[in-house]
Amino acid sequence: IDEFDKMDDNDRTAIHEVMEQQTISISKAGITTTLNARTSILAAANPLYGRYNTRLSAVENINLPAALLSRFDIMFLLLDNPSRETDAQLARHVTHVHMHSKHPDLGTADGVVFSPAEVRAYVAQARTFRPVVPQAVSEYMVKTYVRLRNNQRRAERRAAQAGGAGAAAAASAASANNFGHTTPRTLLGVVRLAQALARLRFSNEVTQDDVDEALRLVEASRESLAQTDDRTASGRRALNASSKIYNLVKGLADSGACRPDDADDDDEDEESTGGVEMSLRKVKERVIAKGFTENQWLAALEEYTELDVWQTAGNGTRLVFITSGRGDREDSAEL
Repeated sequence: IDEFDKMDDNDRTAIHEVMEQQTISISKAGITTTLNARTSILAAANPLYGRYNTRLSAVENINLPAALLSRFDIMFLLLDNPSRETDAQLARHVTHVHMHSKHPDLGTADGVVFSPAEVRAYVAQARTFRPVVPQAVSEYMVKTYVRLRNNQRRAERRAAQAGGAGAAAAASAASANNFGHTTPRTLLGVVRLAQALARLRFSNEVTQDDVDEALRLVEASRESLAQTDDRTASGRRALNASSKIYNLVKGLADSGACRPDDADDDDEDEESTGGVEMSLRKVKERVIAKGFTENQWLAALEEYTELDVWQTAGNGTRLVFITSGRGDREDSAEL
């Protein structure tokens, strides 16, 4: 759906029912019925005033109610920031298409180019699979969801204790701006994304890696709405590479992602070991996937190891996030 923000109010009301219940109600010519509408919605919307204002939230920038936006599993903010290299590349592409009535030759040096027919055939084959969540992965999702909810509760309590009602209101507003609340709807979105990832692999079973990737997509969506090109939502300057990697790893530790394959995800074990244990290989893969180089990852790993924020264990196969574990124990002591 293009120009999603320009929809008529009546159509927008119908979209609510489709996205919530996967049905649509019809009442015309004396016929009243409810039809199935099992579909996915990919929508694009434009800023309310022609250009996105980074000082305002996504709800304030887009002419859509928050109740409707929250029904999307993931949302990404695409800003048209001036860039000499990107602008020149776009201009060359547009002029080439107007001169030759076809797009430039992409070549195969950077990878394989699939035709639209091949993509349609792949998607059609993927849709024939009906992935299910096995018992082990189901328990992993439950523990991860509970952990995310606990982290949200602790963050709200710390904000209230730090600055009273004013700080709590500010934290609540910031959370609303980037849709940071973890709700049952978030869990359903993770399930749908994990099943979609399993279909891409032509598999009828969801794996733990699918769940971790779904969690990463949800977190990336929140970061996209919260950050701009050079400033965060709070107006502070952007962090350097090591600090960004630290925030990424901290988020992985808080969400329970990248756990070792043989870990039972028990909070009592975390307290006995003094922190959250993660697979060093999985953490590195996540960091590289976010666009950081291996040298930046190694530099951040060494820097925060010296600061005793985390330590490596298991002959260099595990990363123990010490700070997160301490914070959990402090919260338990307060309770």
